[in-house]
Amino acid sequence: SDLEECGPSVVVHAYGQSNADAAADALAREIERREPEFVQPLLEPDEAVRNAMAIAERASRPVVLADTQDNPGAGGHADTMNLIKALVASNARNVLAGVICDPAAAARAHAAGEGAQVELSLGAGSGTPGDAPLAARFRVAALGDGRFTGTGPFYRGARFELGPMALLELGGVRVAVASRKQQAADQAMFRHLRAEPADHAVLVLKSSVHFRADFGSIADRILVVEAPGPNIADPAKLPFGNLRPGMRTSPRRR
Repeated sequence: SDLEECGPSVVVHAYGQSNADAAADALAREIERREPEFVQPLLEPDEAVRNAMAIAERASRPVVLADTQDNPGAGGHADTMNLIKALVASNARNVLAGVICDPAAAARAHAAGEGAQVELSLGAGSGTPGDAPLAARFRVAALGDGRFTGTGPFYRGARFELGPMALLELGGVRVAVASRKQQAADQAMFRHLRAEPADHAVLVLKSSVHFRADFGSIADRILVVEAPGPNIADPAKLPFGNLRPGMRTSPRRR
């Protein structure tokens, strides 16, 4: 929050004020000592793709690329294509990406039918600066009605109604498309389209944190990508104006 009071704090409950004070001071010192561990590397799309492809060559589990700035759980639109376009341009193989919100593309895929080839201008309907649709001829690999139940630890038991869905293939990249936006935090979203996340070399997820509950255990590595989107991941890039003097917007590095 852009307030003078914004900043870190430690809250302690104890049997006695002196015990609470001592515990709070100890925790505060430990947080300050370990501050450099809070640094989160943010990769540009091309760098993230190069790293993911290199890791995937020797890994037995998927590399996850978190498309954090387009996370619909944090105000994103789930429709930016910058990262997916970088994977296509790099001829990446065995990639599964989603979930892209594009009701028009999903409708055209349903009209064409499974196995059909369809010309689409996919994504980017929100007009996010620095982004553009992915115009190509896609193969419709699978279709779904968007009605399924979450199975992962975050969405477990939740009933989803994402409207018509489609799995679209372009070269070695498969893209899950829905008619309503939803954070990609449950493997059931992809299994609904007969795509098993663990069978892929690279996963692109429109999520920031919640995906880790269901995808963390199958991931060899998680890379956070700073692709276009309204959910700014680096606080140092936000236009703060009211923070008190000396308040850092990024963790101190070693």
